[in-house]
Amino acid sequence: IQRKIIISSERMRCRRSIPAMALRKEAVNVKRIWVAVCAMVLMITLCVIELSFTISSIDRLTEKLDQAEQKVHDQDYSTAFRLSEEALEVWNSDHKVLSFYTTHDQLEQIDLSFAVLLLHLQQGNYDDFLAEKYKAAAQLENVKDNEMPSLHNLF
Repeated sequence: IQRKIIISSERMRCRRSIPAMALRKEAVNVKRIWVAVCAMVLMITLCVIELSFTISSIDRLTEKLDQAEQKVHDQDYSTAFRLSEEALEVWNSDHKVLSFYTTHDQLEQIDLSFAVLLLHLQQGNYDDFLAEKYKAAAQLENVKDNEMPSLHNLF
């Protein structure tokens, strides 16, 4: 009889612990879901920050280059040179951040364009300056387009 009581008490304990185990598994699953949601929110936040930085950086650079172009058309070459140098400074500071998530081939092409821009202004090759400015602006817009979320960029 004592043996029957021990066996039946063990069965009762097992029956009681099954729902407790199920609750613990559910709690672990809920924790995993929260971790996944937090990771997804973090990734979306980082993507938004990266996108806003890229857009603002390229817009500032394009604005400086457009101002320099206008000064060349106005034959104010010293101001055009100063604006081109400012654009190069902005590029050098932003290049460090852009290189974390943008292809380096694109960035190297823009580096070369900025170097040639200043060289053309120093040598008085204003038509070549304008051609290189349009090339640099197109490259900058290409970087911006590549970073924008779209179906083309996703697939």
